[in-house]
Amino acid sequence: MSKAWIVAVLLVVAAALYSRRRSDLLLQLHRVVTGERGCAPIRDNVGNVTLHYFAGRGRAESIRLILEETETPYIETGFTKDTWPAAKAEGVKSGLYPFGLVPAILTQRGDEIADSQAILRFIGRANKMDCECENTTTCDVIARSTGEWSIIKCIWCLFVCGGICDGFHSLSE
Repeated sequence: MSKAWIVAVLLVVAAALYSRRRSDLLLQLHRVVTGERGCAPIRDNVGNVTLHYFAGRGRAESIRLILEETETPYIETGFTKDTWPAAKAEGVKSGLYPFGLVPAILTQRGDEIADSQAILRFIGRANKMDCECENTTTCDVIARSTGEWSIIKCIWCLFVCGGICDGFHSLSE
């Protein structure tokens, strides 16, 4: 009887792996085994985070908010017009700023992540705040839409306010 059960389980697993539902099966198996929700939870605590960005809100503000919400300890670099060129050259050389852009984070455990949306997803997954797999598209739409409003605000800030709005100072000054 035990051989029959083994064969039956193997057939079910093989059928699931070759069907379109294999990701659902693997997700459910992951949930049963680990008890964790979300598509790709991060098991280890990220520890202290160093946030690399300018001395202003901008694209790093949402990162600061999620770090505060999750009570993740962090420090900031707070680049200025004078310190940014040298920091950018060092960041590109080290690989922390792969495109020469910030925000970027460096975690205590050695994770180096650039791009505000990637950072937000990483911190969210590390703190079990991510969406269920079937809701990721909705979550992405919400997250990206808030980013679009940020871009509109920056355009308004540059053309109407002369680059100085809400603590954000233009680097062209």
